[in-house]
Amino acid sequence: MNYDLVLRNAHVIDPSQGIHGTCDVAVGEGRIAAIGAALPAGRAEADLGGLYLCPGLIDLHGHWYQGSAFGIDPAMCLNHGVTTAVDAGTTGFVNFEEFRRHTVERAAVRLLAFLNIAAVGIPSPLAGELEDLRYARPRETAALLGCHPGLLVGVKVRIGTGMSAGNGLEALGQALAAAGRAPVMVHISKGAETPQILARLRPGDILTHCYQGRGDGLLLSDLVR
Repeated sequence: MNYDLVLRNAHVIDPSQGIHGTCDVAVGEGRIAAIGAALPAGRAEADLGGLYLCPGLIDLHGHWYQGSAFGIDPAMCLNHGVTTAVDAGTTGFVNFEEFRRHTVERAAVRLLAFLNIAAVGIPSPLAGELEDLRYARPRETAALLGCHPGLLVGVKVRIGTGMSAGNGLEALGQALAAAGRAPVMVHISKGAETPQILARLRPGDILTHCYQGRGDGLLLSDLVR
């Protein structure tokens, strides 16, 4: 084989093929052409001895919509080996299409997204997006979810004193209804009713920010307050 590039002696980690050890990786026509020991020479070579090599990583939880005070440029993902990133509900049905047109479709990384049950997603830390439950929009959320099945992967809801006030469990119910069979990602923070939330989650749903050490997470001491 005439490979374009051979990467030698890297510690390769590829769970999809059960690879976890030192070997060579060859690239041809922009694709991985071979993985193995002592591969034939390529047009270019690099010795990666002492370094790890793996497929592009997936970042499950980030905020990539820069129209939000929480948002950052998704281009930074590539500096960390991430080639697919998932936006964790930074936008809702009101601003998702702007996020899709101006960020998702132009990004160098592949972007997927959870759609926030709150109409405008997570605009800023100045006020909680679900302190007024009128911002929870299950019908519009479900409709938009159905319009982008390859891009929108589920529904996001943030529950806690500064996010949903006393509306957390009702907002969770609306998020579950909107998601249908898609997963729901639940952010818990101070004031979240974690035991009740866990009782309502289904297989495949996600509880996030649950090990942050502030006393409002998933550790036993948090749950028996």
